Amino acid sequence: MGDVRFIIITVPPPAVANALEGPRRLAAERSGSHAALAYPPHVTLRTGAVVPALNISEFAAGIRAALGPWRPFTITARELFHTPYEDGDGDLRHMVGWRVDANEPLCKLHRDLLSFGRFQLRPQPAFEPHLTLAFDDLEEAQAEELLAYARSRPDLFPPELTWTCDNVGLFRKCDGAWEPYIAFSAPEGTS
Repeated sequence: MGDVRFIIITVPPPAVANALEGPRRLAAERSGSHAALAYPPHVTLRTGAVVPALNISEFAAGIRAALGPWRPFTITARELFHTPYEDGDGDLRHMVGWRVDANEPLCKLHRDLLSFGRFQLRPQPAFEPHLTLAFDDLEEAQAEELLAYARSRPDLFPPELTWTCDNVGLFRKCDGAWEPYIAFSAPEGTS
């Protein structure tokens, strides 16, 4: 058994996730970018991790301890945008998505998760929460075209999405798609 790569994310509830499937598939069809479809709709909370299979329990316990007590809070995604970014190999990539309000509960959750750095895949870049529409296998011209189209069609691409963040998940890649491995729920009645 080798290493297991995890991403640390929060996913919207089924109603919001289901509402995003049409826009995500349309974005892939229009742009030719399919990488985002391997992931569920999500907000990344911390850089991922590569964990030896024998240490997965230790990793999960460390993440749970880092979360500490927290209450569900509102996440708001608005304003579609395009940004270039550098991948881990130094290549320039492009992403189109919604900006997520970096409210205090979200930033605190991020900071808390950073307190457990064991097995961290790479240094944490600046925290710029977002909900991805298309990325990675997306050229700049495709990204600009997709952004213009999405902004012109608020009936298809919601200009704002709001949901309650009540989960943190460790997801791993399985047969080409990222699937939940462990989900942590916000304990009720704590702060």
